[in-house]
Amino acid sequence: MPSKKKIAVLPGDGVGPEIMEHSIKLLEALQEPFDLAFEFKECLIGDVARKKTGKAIPEETLKECAKADAILLGAVGCGDNKEQGAADLRPQTVLRQLRTAQDAYCNLRSFQAANVRPSRGGIQDTAVRHIDFVVIRGMRDGLYIGEEDDQLELQANSMDDELFSEDEIARLARKALQLAKIRKRKMTLVYDKRSEDGLYNWKKILEKEAEKFPQVKLRAMSMNECFKLLDNDPFDLDVVLTESGFGNGVNHAARALVASDGVLASACLGDGVSIYQPVHGAGELAEEINWINPIAMMNSVALMLHYSFHRSLAAQNIEEAITAVLARGYRTEDFTDENGILIQADEMATHIMEEISHCLQGPLMTA
Repeated sequence: MPSKKKIAVLPGDGVGPEIMEHSIKLLEALQEPFDLAFEFKECLIGDVARKKTGKAIPEETLKECAKADAILLGAVGCGDNKEQGAADLRPQTVLRQLRTAQDAYCNLRSFQAANVRPSRGGIQDTAVRHIDFVVIRGMRDGLYIGEEDDQLELQANSMDDELFSEDEIARLARKALQLAKIRKRKMTLVYDKRSEDGLYNWKKILEKEAEKFPQVKLRAMSMNECFKLLDNDPFDLDVVLTESGFGNGVNHAARALVASDGVLASACLGDGVSIYQPVHGAGELAEEINWINPIAMMNSVALMLHYSFHRSLAAQNIEEAITAVLARGYRTEDFTDENGILIQADEMATHIMEEISHCLQGPLMTA
């Protein structure tokens, strides 16, 4: 009998409950075939929490999250409180409180695309290939160092030494190296040529930490070089490490490689409980139900299985089911490719669940 993993489930606002419901069904379907057991504890967060408790992130939610093995977050921020009102109701403030409570210092964004034909930047290769890399950026030093409750100040876009403590760089590097070790064992440090002194410090610390991970291959490249690689040959990337400001730039450029923001998953990792959530927001109106793509939330579940529970076969089952459904041409409204079969969000979730069910009928190995 497998030990139960406790998951704090935070549906949140807007479309959050809808996409979370699909993901819980997904996890329930994977339990028996992969010898897994989950205990779900639903908690309030965001505007829905404020309406019921007076606080956007109640103490009870923080307590339950601290006791969990992982946190699944749907979306925060819907209605008037998104852009105005009290500072403690704003999405970025609520998210910062949750992340700080878990001592999250490492932001991960996953980019995956299957059956991609290299067609940009003059590449002549006609074989289709897969894109699969993560961008790791710091969350504590550099970009977000404002302490005011009503804003997250954009203070810096540099690797200058005065903005980054050596301890912060070191623990971020360790986390990135740990991820690279269980992935394709390649790491790319992205820097700005204008910050040569800061780059020297980052490289020195990274190389020292990498002595404990001899199987991981290191390289460094400038922001411009990274942008060119994303255009010409993104297939070689595995773990990309940078500071928060540069990470924003890399994430923005990499978005062009995937079909939609509606497939992008992210994680906030640190010394506490890891948080997994889709990149997209809550949606502006309650009427927008059944239009947000469920894939980003499902990919967030896959990240959780990979990095918190170390059950990669179960995670790959999700990823391969999503790939198979998209390969048949099914699309939701958020996809940039107008070709294909347009379906609603619940239909997309149903197709993915059916594909998983079909795959689970064959012989399986647990991991």
